[in-house]
Amino acid sequence: MAEFSFAKAFQPGGRSAPRTFQIALALVALGDAVRLTLLGAFAGPAWLVVLLFLAFALSNRLRDAGRSNALALLPLGAAIAAKAVVAIGAVLFEAFPDAVAFFESQGVDVEDPAELQAAANDPELQAAYQAHVMDSPELMAQIQTAGDWPSTWAFWGVIALFALAWSKWPGRPYAVGGRR
Repeated sequence: MAEFSFAKAFQPGGRSAPRTFQIALALVALGDAVRLTLLGAFAGPAWLVVLLFLAFALSNRLRDAGRSNALALLPLGAAIAAKAVVAIGAVLFEAFPDAVAFFESQGVDVEDPAELQAAANDPELQAAYQAHVMDSPELMAQIQTAGDWPSTWAFWGVIALFALAWSKWPGRPYAVGGRR
C-alpha cells in the first residue's frame, strides 16, 4: 500500500499521487461529517475550513498531474452549486406540508391549486406563516436543518465524480533530485 503523507496531500504547493489524493478526500469528507454531527452552531463557519483543505487536496492532485490549479474551481463550483440546489429543495420539501396545513388553518382551500398558489403569493399570509415558524423553535430548527445531510451527500457526490476522473491521470515526472 502506498504511503500517505499529510504534507503531500494538503500542503500548499505539494503534489498528490492518486492514492494520496483519494485518502485526502476521504479525510476531508470525514471531517465534514464530524463538523455536521458535532459542531452545531459552529458548523457553518467550520465549512470554510473544509473547503480550504479540499482546495489544497484538489490543487495538489492537479499539480502532480501537470494540470492548471485553476481547474480546482470546477469541482468546487459544481459541488457548491449541487449543495445549494439540494439544500433549497430539502428545505422546501420539509416546509411544504406545514405551510399547506397553515394555509388550510387560515381558511384556504388547499385542494384548489389556484387558491393555494394565490395564498402562497399573498404577502399577508407569507408574513403570518413566517411568524408561525418563528413562534415554533422546533419547527424552525427542523426546517433549517432539513438540507444538511442531503446537501452534504450531493456535495461529496460531485467531488467523488471528479476524484474518479482525476485519479486516472498519471503524475508527471519530478525534476532531477525531486521527491514524490
